[in-house]
Amino acid sequence: FEEAGVEIVKDSSANKCGVICSSYEIMSSMLLSDDEFHAVKDELVGDVLDKLRELARMEAELLFREFNNQPGALPHFSERISNAINRITDAITQHLDTPEGEARMPELMHLVKGHLPKKLESEAWDRFESQVPPQYVKNAVASTLASRIVYREGIRFVEDRGEDARPEAAHKLARLAFDYLEAEGTVSNMLAMLESSNWGDDAAKETALKMITHSGVRSFLEGGFANNKVGSKPDEDIAA
Repeated sequence: FEEAGVEIVKDSSANKCGVICSSYEIMSSMLLSDDEFHAVKDELVGDVLDKLRELARMEAELLFREFNNQPGALPHFSERISNAINRITDAITQHLDTPEGEARMPELMHLVKGHLPKKLESEAWDRFESQVPPQYVKNAVASTLASRIVYREGIRFVEDRGEDARPEAAHKLARLAFDYLEAEGTVSNMLAMLESSNWGDDAAKETALKMITHSGVRSFLEGGFANNKVGSKPDEDIAA
């Protein structure tokens, strides 16, 4: 296949949307009655397909970007993507199981809300926390944030931090994930302010917006601007 120029995509990437679709089925069963489901089925299925296409695109873009920029076969990069996402997911989940993590959950619920298909959100978000088991909610928060980071920053963003299995290493990785989320909010606010400002030079303004969009979050983290919400001491290992 390789000699013929056929690219082979590993099952962990090719079937990822199948796994995600199953999670949507489980959430729907917890949130909707049979009658409610059938009443919105067509629209809900359309929304699920939109979500799956978006997630498949992000997986494919990262997979082939890493493949084109580093040596190795496609299946190898699929495995590395999964490992990177799982590593951050586990670190976040461990933190969310602590009293400090429990207290943080309300400010993280928007991650799950944004991950849900639109119709499921509009029909059942008001009952989400009462009908979905807490650990399932934590896992959804962790996997959503972890995927978001890896798809945007690449696998080296995680791999460059080594394979340290000690609890303090997971603690640092969780802190990095929450600092990343804080940085996204700050950069988003900065972009909105710049967008509404009058520079007198549209070309320069457009260039600045593109630069901040592309690298603003990393600059925020590497510049040490993030508030340390998981632990009190700054850590120089946060910057990539």
